[in-house]
Amino acid sequence: MTETLKLFGALFFAVFVQLLLTRYAPFYFLDLPLVAVIYFATYKGKIASSIIGSVAGIVQDSVSGLPLGINGFTKTLAGYVVAVVSGRLILESYSTQFFLILMVSMADSLLKFLLFQIADQPLSDRYIPLSLLQALITATVGSGLLMGARSLERLKKKS
Repeated sequence: MTETLKLFGALFFAVFVQLLLTRYAPFYFLDLPLVAVIYFATYKGKIASSIIGSVAGIVQDSVSGLPLGINGFTKTLAGYVVAVVSGRLILESYSTQFFLILMVSMADSLLKFLLFQIADQPLSDRYIPLSLLQALITATVGSGLLMGARSLERLKKKS
């Protein structure tokens, strides 16, 4: 029970830090909820990772003003895919984590783009280049955060 509370607390923290930073920094391109979903998906099963992704995405949608379900769908799929792929990858190196986060972030943006096109919703003309920039920043910072989190876990296990 406490692990579940910690997990959802971390997700809500990531979403609300994201919200605060996007309100005060006009060019903020880090997708913290996606990094949190990827982190938890590397330790959890497919179903748990999907639930974690959907909760993070729905909360992100509810506070960001996007149509409800856009991030919910993309983060659910991201959680599931990362849970499947992480069983086949060794995620101890920065480069592997960077590549995984980069690919998942680009797929997340592509899915959002497709969902907006299907729903006939307007998007900025700069959506694609800004999405690529967001993927690079998210992968760079997210990989560092994941490396730090894994190092802390190893230290806790040794204690």
